[in-house]
Amino acid sequence: MKLLGIEKLVSEVRHLQARRVTVAFTNGCFDLLHAGHVDFLRRCKQEASRLVVGLNSDASVQLLNKAENRPINRFENRAVVLGAMECVDYIVGFEEATPEALIRMVRPDILIKGEDWAEKGVVGREFVESIGGRVVLLPLVEGLSTTNLIERIRGSKEHVPLMQEHISEHIRVVEAVIRQVDLLKNIADHLTACFDLGGRVYLLGNGGSAADAQHIAAELVGRFKRDRKALPAIALTTDTSILTAVSNDIGYEQVFSRQIEALVTKRDIVWALSVSGRSPNVICGIQAAKKIGATIIGFSGKSGGEMAELCDLCFCVDHERSDRVQEVHQLAYHLICDRIERRM
Repeated sequence: MKLLGIEKLVSEVRHLQARRVTVAFTNGCFDLLHAGHVDFLRRCKQEASRLVVGLNSDASVQLLNKAENRPINRFENRAVVLGAMECVDYIVGFEEATPEALIRMVRPDILIKGEDWAEKGVVGREFVESIGGRVVLLPLVEGLSTTNLIERIRGSKEHVPLMQEHISEHIRVVEAVIRQVDLLKNIADHLTACFDLGGRVYLLGNGGSAADAQHIAAELVGRFKRDRKALPAIALTTDTSILTAVSNDIGYEQVFSRQIEALVTKRDIVWALSVSGRSPNVICGIQAAKKIGATIIGFSGKSGGEMAELCDLCFCVDHERSDRVQEVHQLAYHLICDRIERRM
């Protein structure tokens, strides 16, 4: 039987590791197993001799901001389907929203997640690396997801209500920004003062946040709505030679901090964007800016993560999903650009 209790699993893993057998760990809901899951799990098994899958309990799935009718399949049924896969060696359930505690008990040699977790921050990364393990991010099969599959099963008639629900949610999150207007004004005024004193703004982020960083730089260097002098803003996400050289020779976590060490002065502002607030390269960049004495502005999601405590000013959107957060980030930085231009 592949489904084990935690004590039995830990005992088995320790026995394997004592014989120098490598053990990999991944986790997920695996509600409706599809070709993307199969491909991912097969490639997980290629990384190690044994593969442990942490499976969210039914209660855990509901904690993950899933729809009310999730999971579709109960835990026992999901475990049976996973257990039928040759590449899966062990399955263990967990009740929490994240597998952090489970990872600490299992102590895998390799922690594996999909590459979509690069910006959000891989739960358990710091612990696994601290015990000498490594973290692997694998590419996902494009266009395959449980959510998309469920929508197709339900039929196109339900797509319109779902879109309406998303639009209503977007409106609620946008309306909540009103409570932070003073903060946005303060951010805009700090930026204006920086430009007036001859300082520059350096922007950074990953994925969609990298695109936002470049968007902001373009609004400031070019123009937002009004003709005025160009403002010095530089996105640290655009020089592919620097990005690839630092990533290859030093490490991806240093890709922003290295540029900040080279370019930023204490009269400048570093503007960091991260939905989770935990992206390692963003945190390293902020820490490098703090050593220099630059002012740090942060844009993040609901909790702000580690980033919130490191920033001088941090705008946190009252939501956790990247789509809602980045939609409001765009609104916020457009409001900031508008105020800057009105005060120039």
